[in-house]
Amino acid sequence: MYDIEQALGSAGEISIMRECVWVKMRTHLSYTSKLSKFIGRKKISKEDILGAIETGEFFGICKVRLSTPKHVIEKFKDLNFPFIFDKKSITDDLLGDKMKNLAKSRGRKFPYQAMTLCYNADHRLVVSPLLKFYLNLGMVVDEIYYCIEYVEAKPFGQFVEKLVDLRVRSVGVNKPQGDRAKFSLNSAIGRFGLNLEKHRQTKYTKSENLYRHTHSPLLQSEHELVGEYPLGIHEICKKRRQAVDKIPVHISLFIYQRSKAELYTKQKVGGGCISGFSGGCKLI
Repeated sequence: MYDIEQALGSAGEISIMRECVWVKMRTHLSYTSKLSKFIGRKKISKEDILGAIETGEFFGICKVRLSTPKHVIEKFKDLNFPFIFDKKSITDDLLGDKMKNLAKSRGRKFPYQAMTLCYNADHRLVVSPLLKFYLNLGMVVDEIYYCIEYVEAKPFGQFVEKLVDLRVRSVGVNKPQGDRAKFSLNSAIGRFGLNLEKHRQTKYTKSENLYRHTHSPLLQSEHELVGEYPLGIHEICKKRRQAVDKIPVHISLFIYQRSKAELYTKQKVGGGCISGFSGGCKLI
């Protein structure tokens, strides 16, 4: 308790009580916090959250249903570039004759899962900077399913700035060093978006021990290694029995969606083309 008092200093006062006493007290208490305008509030409406997003008082992730009114579609129709990135199940009836024949000639099977652009999306996770951009365009949030609020910061700022500076200084001087900086940044971003469900465990075993692996329900594939002479070694690929997912995928979500918002806001939206791309590295 002394450590807590020492940490607080003159910034606050500690009250010690039983939980049952606190439950009774908080029904008629009101309090606020500098961390969030919503702490201490019992009722929070959709309008409260959207208003805080527009004023910059809310920073976080919202799961929403988005729609684009007809007048907004009409306003940006010359762009021919919807603003919502979403994964859709593409069926052949959604394609024109030319694209349908092209897909058929390449052996494309339907339905096909693809990341595409659309005007409406449901149960979509959107970070607040991108959602603010959507609202400014005139798009409508029909429903907010839940929100997660964060304290905005750039914990990897120095790391990114040093590697970007290293890459810039390497141009025309030390290409391998510049490439290493680029790959380090790309892999750092990729690590935040790992899908552990796709991870497999690879092992190697001798032919006489192969039976220990082939009768497992975790087995994915097996093949014998080939060399100049018989090796008698097999490569075994298995599903992981257990995968503890501790990857902060919300960081990946912020990086990629903020890069989209950066792309939109820095280019001329409407009446022209969107060209170029603003990468996510500097947004970490």
